[in-house]
Amino acid sequence: MAWQRPFESRSYLNRRKSNVRVQAAAGTKKKLPSDFEPNLDKYKPWQVVLSLYDEMRTEGPKPNVVTYITAFEACEQGQRWQQALWFLEAMRDERIGINTFLYNCCLKALKESSKWRYTLEILDRIRKEELAPDLVTWITIARAMGKSKKWKQAISILEEMKEEKIEMNVFTYEAVINSMEDAKQWKRALAYLDEMNRFHVKTDAYLYNATISVMKTSGQWERSSQLWDELIETGMELKPGVIT
Repeated sequence: MAWQRPFESRSYLNRRKSNVRVQAAAGTKKKLPSDFEPNLDKYKPWQVVLSLYDEMRTEGPKPNVVTYITAFEACEQGQRWQQALWFLEAMRDERIGINTFLYNCCLKALKESSKWRYTLEILDRIRKEELAPDLVTWITIARAMGKSKKWKQAISILEEMKEEKIEMNVFTYEAVINSMEDAKQWKRALAYLDEMNRFHVKTDAYLYNATISVMKTSGQWERSSQLWDELIETGMELKPGVIT
């Protein structure tokens, strides 16, 4: 697994015969017996990473950029957004330079936990530090809005991308359309689908699925059927689980 490679977790533990304190939950500081031998298979990646990180800070080697990238990945997988923000501050305390790529790693963890307000705070911090948000930054924030069903904020991000002349793609539009389902903003969803066609932005089955879902939730069954027919006519490959 990706989270194991930078830490070399199993070999690292075996080589140093470390007494790893694997927490049962984030933030737990319960001490375990000195002869405790962890079974890594029992724990989730973020639990192992947090434990190894604590040991690296106290016993070495000192955490570096690769350490924090791995930590962010584990937080993303485990939806541990609080820890992701904590790691970001820890990097600042350690005076490790934080660039756009590292901010994006933190943003992905926030996106998975639907913490959209914090993604905007990160965007503001990126700008204050005179860094340039890249396409990954914008798409990740847009997806956070989509997961949280914050359609007004999603539209705002999309329009801001246009102002910044960021190249638009299917992922951005899909996130925006996804955000509109609960609010039944079917007219806006169709408008953005039409905009994609006018701007020659390539669509895919996932985008159509998101739009069809908005139509169904809004009670627009005829338009939903029309979109389905249109999708079939495109000849796009339909994979299991894509169309609902």
